Amino acid sequence: MEETMSAANRSLHFRRLKEAFVTDLGGTTLLENVMVLSLLPLLVLNRGVFNLLWPQVHPSWFQFFCDLMFLVLPIQLSLTLFSGYLSAFLATVLLSTLPSLLCLLWPHVSSYDSSLKNQLSSAFSATLSSNLSSQRLPCVTAFRSCTLLLTAICILAVDFRMFPRRFAKTEVHGTGLMDLGTGCFVLANALTAPEAREMRTSMAAHWFLKKQVVSTSVLVGLGMGRLVATEITGYHGHVTEYGIHWNFFFTLAVIRIFAALLRLTGVRRCWCLALIVATAYELALLCFGLKSFILHGRAATGDRTDFISANREGLASTWGYMALYLGGVELGRWLRCAHRGSLTLTDWLWRLLGLLFANAVFWSLLSICQVLVDPVSRRLANLAFQLWTLAQGSLLLSLFLLVDVTLAGLRTLLRHFHVSSGRHRKPANTDQGVCGAGEPTANRSEHFGTCLLDAINRNALLFFLLANLGTGLTNLVLDTLSTSSGHASIVLSVYILGLCLSMHLLQSCLVKSVEPGSSHQ
Repeated sequence: MEETMSAANRSLHFRRLKEAFVTDLGGTTLLENVMVLSLLPLLVLNRGVFNLLWPQVHPSWFQFFCDLMFLVLPIQLSLTLFSGYLSAFLATVLLSTLPSLLCLLWPHVSSYDSSLKNQLSSAFSATLSSNLSSQRLPCVTAFRSCTLLLTAICILAVDFRMFPRRFAKTEVHGTGLMDLGTGCFVLANALTAPEAREMRTSMAAHWFLKKQVVSTSVLVGLGMGRLVATEITGYHGHVTEYGIHWNFFFTLAVIRIFAALLRLTGVRRCWCLALIVATAYELALLCFGLKSFILHGRAATGDRTDFISANREGLASTWGYMALYLGGVELGRWLRCAHRGSLTLTDWLWRLLGLLFANAVFWSLLSICQVLVDPVSRRLANLAFQLWTLAQGSLLLSLFLLVDVTLAGLRTLLRHFHVSSGRHRKPANTDQGVCGAGEPTANRSEHFGTCLLDAINRNALLFFLLANLGTGLTNLVLDTLSTSSGHASIVLSVYILGLCLSMHLLQSCLVKSVEPGSSHQ
């Protein structure tokens, strides 16, 4: 009996240590968050240039290995071992792109004769007028996949001492890197939502509602499963994040119901509704005592005696996430509205300028809101948090679009060089291999040439669920607080390798199931 009680006390003590390890944190600066996230487009650019340097079709396992080396490993290192040298790490990745571009272009430029200037002018003109229309946006795929990959690494790494505390979630106000995780997840879902693609349902209302109930039930089931699992295992949790019973899966379920109502009612001006919801919620926080209730409970005692007070953070912040979702839907519509006609590279450059202008507006509004209204708070999901997520998300999306345009332009430029020199060489593409096989060329994320990003994008919810399961299992079998940096790096590498490998194998199975067999040729 005494041994049982002693083991229970040790377990409780260990749980409290882990909870204290992620409590009362203040975050980092806006600039450092921008630096970390700016690394993602640079890594994707390097991966794309590598594909152009070696355009031969490689086996799927080689593509997967390259994705790990070019994308996954640098992200993990920047968040852990090299987090104290972030500026130098970012500069190194940026400078490593220049030799690759030189190796790519110099053989073609150096082989031209005295009419080099006219030939280059012709090549650039042809490149700028090339048609880049497609049914999918590679920049949105990269945004969605890279933010999920970053989140998956962070949710386990934060439990080890080697992970910088400034990147962890903040307690009340602040801008930690992990504070962006849930916001970017909602924003990424909004960018690819049926409302953003302006897909109208053709089925009867009751059948549509039935379909939405089924899909929402999956999210509710995941939320209930997480709740039961944490209660049974005694897994540590940060109560002030969502509350005692609430979790992010329930928030996603509410947003799914909200999105279904949007489609049924045929709301077109999502930005107007976003402003109404965000303004009303901010007024409730600051003018009607909702903020005080969330932070301190009823009568400022911090009590959690009923369901509402026990889950006040999760219930209240859902309104902020719904406003953010509406803003993301409007942003997605703006990005896709031009797909009704053909777009050239020049058109996409103008699109990029428009996105950068919107980004500047978001940053300006955030600065004003931080000073005059209320600082950023993920716990409250207040107006400043929504603006910060939109500002950071639109900046990241702009950088991915710039990478997309750059790689597409390089591909077209190389094609023109080959034709002009009389070497009708087939340009690099992804016509074979796992990534996008079985689909029309226009539907593939071929500008980036990264199979892993496409696999994560297609199975986003499953990837997020497996990341949560892997994090939970690791914490149950390992004392993360006592683990050295070397052992923690190995554990984190095995964990993320398992996640990525599962996505790769799933994608391979899906591709093989749609590929026509050779016997049917």
